[in-house]
Amino acid sequence: MRSASLSISSTSSKSSISSSRDLSPHASPRRALLSTSPPLSPSLPSLIHRHGRASSKTRRKPVPLCSTRVAVSIFAVVILTLVLIRGFISEYNDSKKVNYDLVDQGHLPDDAAAIIVDDSHQKWTVWIPPRSDFPLRPWQYAEICAQAEQIQLELNGGSSLFGKKKHPYYAEDPSYLEVSEAVESGTIHGDHLNDTIIINDLMPKEVCQKSMTYVMETEDAGMGNTLLALWLAYGLAKKEGRAFFVDDSRWPYGKYSTYFRPPPSPGCRSPPDNHRVPCPRQAAHLVVSAATFPWAFGPSFKSEFLDISRPSHEQHHKIYDLMRRGYEDLFHLADAGDAAYAQDRTTGKIFQEAHHGGGMTIGLHVRRGDVHPWEREFESDYLPIMRYMDEVRQILFDTYEHEEEEDEQHSSASSSIAAQPASSTHKSKATKHSMFTHLSPFSTFTKTLNTDLRRRHGPAGLMASSLLLSSDDPAVYAAPEVSRAIRAQDRILLATKTDLEHMSGASLHRGPIDSLHGWEGGFYASAFWALGAPDRRTASPPARQHLRGRAVESEVHEKFAAALQAASASLPPHDPWHGGVKRSVVPASTPEALAMRAVLGRGYLLDLAVLGKTDAVVCAVSSAACRVLGVMIGWDKVAGGKWVNVDGKFGWRGLVIE
Repeated sequence: MRSASLSISSTSSKSSISSSRDLSPHASPRRALLSTSPPLSPSLPSLIHRHGRASSKTRRKPVPLCSTRVAVSIFAVVILTLVLIRGFISEYNDSKKVNYDLVDQGHLPDDAAAIIVDDSHQKWTVWIPPRSDFPLRPWQYAEICAQAEQIQLELNGGSSLFGKKKHPYYAEDPSYLEVSEAVESGTIHGDHLNDTIIINDLMPKEVCQKSMTYVMETEDAGMGNTLLALWLAYGLAKKEGRAFFVDDSRWPYGKYSTYFRPPPSPGCRSPPDNHRVPCPRQAAHLVVSAATFPWAFGPSFKSEFLDISRPSHEQHHKIYDLMRRGYEDLFHLADAGDAAYAQDRTTGKIFQEAHHGGGMTIGLHVRRGDVHPWEREFESDYLPIMRYMDEVRQILFDTYEHEEEEDEQHSSASSSIAAQPASSTHKSKATKHSMFTHLSPFSTFTKTLNTDLRRRHGPAGLMASSLLLSSDDPAVYAAPEVSRAIRAQDRILLATKTDLEHMSGASLHRGPIDSLHGWEGGFYASAFWALGAPDRRTASPPARQHLRGRAVESEVHEKFAAALQAASASLPPHDPWHGGVKRSVVPASTPEALAMRAVLGRGYLLDLAVLGKTDAVVCAVSSAACRVLGVMIGWDKVAGGKWVNVDGKFGWRGLVIE
């Protein structure tokens, strides 16, 4: 018999070898080549255990290590990042750490400072040399608070991961030693009773047990923030049962008594000057000034007094109540003529005619100068006056809408308008708002209706309403949008150069330099500080200028002056920055400057006194005067929409700390 020939391809050979090896580890490859049995299906399970290992019904997948490694890596990165951040914060805090002294009786520092007086019992206090001038400089008060903060941090548990621990506003520090106790125990010496000047005429012999002194020294050229802080400090002092004192020895506007009547007598005498300290809050005798606002009215104060359970526009009502009490007790004009004028203005013809006719008075305050809106679109410019007027009209619309609806039922012209289809409530309201725009008593409007040209007459209350305007920029009064508005007061008026030339009957020029300057563009800090300073261009006394009014005429100078350098001589010869606290420089107050500032301040207060008695106020919350007016008109009007902010979607704000 002929032997059968067999042809095998390389592919089949590889397959056979692979199959034979799978069948048995001891099978001969040669035998496998001669085998006529077909290879096992790869889908069928092997009948022989591989290398003696038991087969499983379901083949387990290897555990993925990728996710585990990622999680471990992320965790390690987070830990490392936190460690680095903590180290960075620690270095940053160390670099800004304010030095404090560990002293004994014989080594008390020469300057005011927060000091540790008993390291074993962890006690500290505030040391003010007995013969130091009162008040201290603002930077000294700020420095003491920064030192006190650092000492408390060191003695009471150090710092948390992301910085200082937050303590409640009224949390007491057991390590603080009251100044009077430190003196009585002999820890510090030099209890010196200074004869401090109190605004009240009576000088009680008994020293107050608790007190708060508001120091009216500030870098702010405006008066609005000072008023807000004064009222807030007073309200807080009354809430805490403290006697209240005011120190005006370095107020840029002069004496408190120039503007206001003395505050209510506390019935006790102010404590020694070196017992009045800016920090901590639990101190018996506190000093509050612009330099200590971050500690007195900062985040912990807001956490204590903000009512977050209420809607956002009502969360400040507790702070408002404190300011309102200060306003009610302290805002009494000192000048008899100013007080009588404000009384006559708010109870006289303008207000009477508006109220007797069923109308209302609306106060409008427009701030210019160096205060710009908070709203991003206008942050480098000013809000258009039409925005103010739109809100004025909206107030009138909301107040007298019902009268317009009644007029529509009895007027053929109004009926024709009412007969127009209203596709939606919004469209109907927009139509009425447009009508009130024309019906406004602050503009003249005529319209052709049924081919007859006649004047439109709106509701009686609307037509009887009056708009009273106040602005720091005299040019605003001449704007066409407010042509029918009435000045809030005309006793003390800011005058532009054009106004002064008009009063003089001719343009006054003497050589290349004008001898006449007006108040242009609004209130600027530089103009305020330059009042009464000599003109650098001529090295001569201030050019004669004017604040026009019924019984007031004063000199006003708008140009810049080099007063900063003169003021710097009164400060210690140190670097501007010390211990992270800035030592600010403000111009010195000359008698001429104080006289001019007094007239300027009285005019400002008269504007507030009149607008604060109106039925509604429209203003920009970025201006301190706007927030002051919110306090003056009452919370019911603020919450009821009669205090309207035109600068963004912000509600009433109190003291704004830079």
